[in-house]
Amino acid sequence: MRFMATSTENTPTSVRGVIKDITEQHQKERQIEVFDRVLRHNLRNDLNLIRGTAETVASKTTGEIADHNTQIMSKSDRLLETVSVQRDIMEILRDDPAYEEFDIAAILEQVAASMREQYPQAELTVESPARLSVEASSHFTRAVEEVVQNAIEHNDVRQTSVQLVAEQTDDAIHVQIADNGPPIPEMERDVLVEPRERTPLYHGSGLGLWFVKLIIFRSNGEIWFDENDPHGNIITIEIPE
Repeated sequence: MRFMATSTENTPTSVRGVIKDITEQHQKERQIEVFDRVLRHNLRNDLNLIRGTAETVASKTTGEIADHNTQIMSKSDRLLETVSVQRDIMEILRDDPAYEEFDIAAILEQVAASMREQYPQAELTVESPARLSVEASSHFTRAVEEVVQNAIEHNDVRQTSVQLVAEQTDDAIHVQIADNGPPIPEMERDVLVEPRERTPLYHGSGLGLWFVKLIIFRSNGEIWFDENDPHGNIITIEIPE
């Protein structure tokens, strides 16, 4: 409710009230909080229990039974990752946008170092001018990590290779993440070109790409997909200066 005092030359001061119904907004915020708790306490805990049980059975059996439990463990890991991304999305949607100044070269080197530690079999290279900064969403580093991690985890070639390249144009900064893996499925690529208000009913890397797109959208930037030559994928992030 907001009050305003009004008067004219020949009339006494009066007060007008303006009421704005924010019930719907509060309901949406409440739904997000409830969904977040369900993911955190129920689904995540149950998935961890399923994975732990499958791991125990796999360690005590052999042959087909062990193979089935290994598959259960793999699928549980994928679902846990999806839950984690979904929670990150809800956090961004719930909070007001926040921005930071980023040193692009430092960010790319930081992400590459983290991925080398997690995936020692992957070859990562970084190319970036020494002094290149940009103002973007406070989650910008997380977006770059998500793209690079997807490029590694969904790569089935003998030697995984990912290049992180940054360059400056007249009015923007481009960050390219190129890999030598299999093509990103068309349904998941469509996440990058469909309208921003589209509901993200995706799975796996598709949900991850929607998460990345949300962060880049909050940074007033753009993101798109190209095919790499001779094979692989290129994700380009553009942030205006």
